Amino acid sequence: MGLSEPDDESSLRAKMATRLGVTPASLPRVELRKRTVDARRGRVRFHVVVGFAPDTEPDLALPHPVEVEGPVQVLIVGDGPAGLFCAYELARAGVRAQVVDRGKPVQPRRRDLRGLNQEGRVDPDSNYCFGEGGAGTYSDGKLYTRSHKRGDVRDVLEILALHGAPPEILVDGRPHIGDDIRLWMGDSRGRWDGDTLVVETTNFSDQIVFNSYNCCPGAGANLRLVERFTRVGADTIDHRYTVEDPATYAVSWTAAIPMTRLEGPIYEYACHEGNYGMENLLRGARVQEEAAATPSTGSR
Repeated sequence: MGLSEPDDESSLRAKMATRLGVTPASLPRVELRKRTVDARRGRVRFHVVVGFAPDTEPDLALPHPVEVEGPVQVLIVGDGPAGLFCAYELARAGVRAQVVDRGKPVQPRRRDLRGLNQEGRVDPDSNYCFGEGGAGTYSDGKLYTRSHKRGDVRDVLEILALHGAPPEILVDGRPHIGDDIRLWMGDSRGRWDGDTLVVETTNFSDQIVFNSYNCCPGAGANLRLVERFTRVGADTIDHRYTVEDPATYAVSWTAAIPMTRLEGPIYEYACHEGNYGMENLLRGARVQEEAAATPSTGSR
């Protein structure tokens, strides 16, 4: 599908009817199962998976866990994601389990991590690995996996949505990377809002405060940058970006920079013939060559 095409139920049914050579009225209700951005072969579009929808909204993550009485039948060591999901599966099957961990609950664990991050003091029993939720507590809960090769990830996504995760995770692919991964240029994700391309960039490294290419002076790891690109004419794109960093700015702010069509080839920003840095390098090289070609007049 094109990026600006509607994906509501009636539009999807019309598109399916066209592909199948039937009338839309002859099809039952349809639903969007999966949507990812496909930029292969130089054409950006959505790749969607559509299926026939059930008559009633299905319950998520069936079967649900049940309360189990009686003695503990299984002891699970480790309160991380694997241990918690193990206990969840056992509760689904009616098996009573107990989860134990050497670490602390989330709130006191956060205080211990503050000592680690600010003072370099490591508590061997309460750190990023040990404690309620394991390392997953300080992840944002996103899954990156080849689902058909490693089990039923759809079931895991439904469990997360059932317990409060945004329902969009059941459809949209490729959310932001985990909060523990920090990049010099941030992690960008794009979507279409009508005719406007919206690009959200997060996960900046705190080291960008020391770099001249930082768009927002003083901003660091808390920076959230939202860019909006709207074509307003045959040769003009309105580019606006909104900056949010509560650790640096009292309020968010927005700037607008028009982008106009340029005739001629487009070069990579980093290194090309028109780059003033390259010009200075060449000028310096000529000075060195001239110095090398000039006979030395020093005394013996």
